[in-house]
Amino acid sequence: MLRAAREAWDEHLSKIPSPSARLQHSLEILHSLFDENYSPHIKSACPLLFVGNGEIGDVVKFHTELNPKAINGPVTVSGGGGSVVFFPNTQLGCWVALCVKSFMTQFMRQFFDNGASCSLSSVALESIVRELLDAGADVSPFFEPLEEYPNDFSALSFLRCSDLHEPGMSMHHVMLNFLLWQRQLEDHDSALANKVGGVLESLAKKSGIKLRFNVRDWIEASLGCRGWVGGVVANQWVDGYPYRIFLDHGTFVAAPVDSDEYIRRPELRFRVGDRVECQKGEEWVPGTVTKQWPDKGIPYEIVLDVHDEGQFCVMPFDWDKFLRALRE
Repeated sequence: MLRAAREAWDEHLSKIPSPSARLQHSLEILHSLFDENYSPHIKSACPLLFVGNGEIGDVVKFHTELNPKAINGPVTVSGGGGSVVFFPNTQLGCWVALCVKSFMTQFMRQFFDNGASCSLSSVALESIVRELLDAGADVSPFFEPLEEYPNDFSALSFLRCSDLHEPGMSMHHVMLNFLLWQRQLEDHDSALANKVGGVLESLAKKSGIKLRFNVRDWIEASLGCRGWVGGVVANQWVDGYPYRIFLDHGTFVAAPVDSDEYIRRPELRFRVGDRVECQKGEEWVPGTVTKQWPDKGIPYEIVLDVHDEGQFCVMPFDWDKFLRALRE
C-alpha cells in the first residue's frame, strides 16, 4: 500500500510539465502541512512522499540537483480567481512574496488580538525562502532598477508601499524604504519591520554586492538635521541595512543605503607632506604624512622621524588624541 502511494505520487509529479512547477507543487504541499489544523498522522506521510526525511531542505535539494532550473524557472500559483503570476516570476519571487504576506497577516493579528503568537505557517515560509537561498536561487531581480512599480503580485504588493518607490529604485531599495517608514511608526521596535529586514538581509548577503566600506573602516554617518558624525563600520548587512555603524560618541546607527547621502569618507585635516605628531604610548613622535587613504579605511600613512620601531605608521582615525599638527 505504501509503495503504491509513492508510485502514484511520483506519477503525479511526472505529469507536471516543468521542473520549477514540480518544485512549486511540492513546496505548496509541504507548506500546507504546517497548518495547525492538520493531523500529525498526515504530516508523518512526508518521508513517504518526499526524499530524505521529507523536510523542506530535502525537497529543495532534490529538485535542484535533478534540474537546476527548478529554483529559478517561472512559476504560477492557483488562486480563487485563477492563476497568479508573481514578480519576479521565480521560485524566490513567489515565496518571498508569500512570506511577506504572512508577516503582514501576523502583524495584523497581533495588533487586533493583543499579541498573538507566530504561526507555524509563517515559520515554514521563512524556511522555504532560506532553503531556496542556500540552494543558489537567483537574487538579482530584487536588485535590478525598476522604472515602474510592478503591477504583478509581489512582496511590494503586500507591503503596500507604492508611494515609497521612485523610478530607478530596486525592489530591495523600496522594501528598505518600508523598513525606515515602519520603524519610525513603531518607535524602532517593529516586529513586522524586523521580519522583513531579516528577509532583506538574507537576499543582500547572497547578492554578491560589493559595498564601498569594509568592517572597521573609519567613516562619517549622516544623522539628518544633526549633521555628520564620525564612526566605524561595525557590521555589513544587518536587518536589511548595508551598514551598522558605531559612532564616535558611543551609539549605533544604521545606514539604509550605500550612498554618500548616508555614509561617506571623511574629509582629512592633513595633506601629503604635512608635518604631524603621532601618539605612541605616552609619547608624541614627529613624522610626515606620505599618503592619504593608503588602505580603504585607513586615513593616513606616516613616515616617522624615529625609525627604531619601524619607519611607517598607519593612523586608523583622524582624531586629535592620536594625531596632531607638529608643535615646533
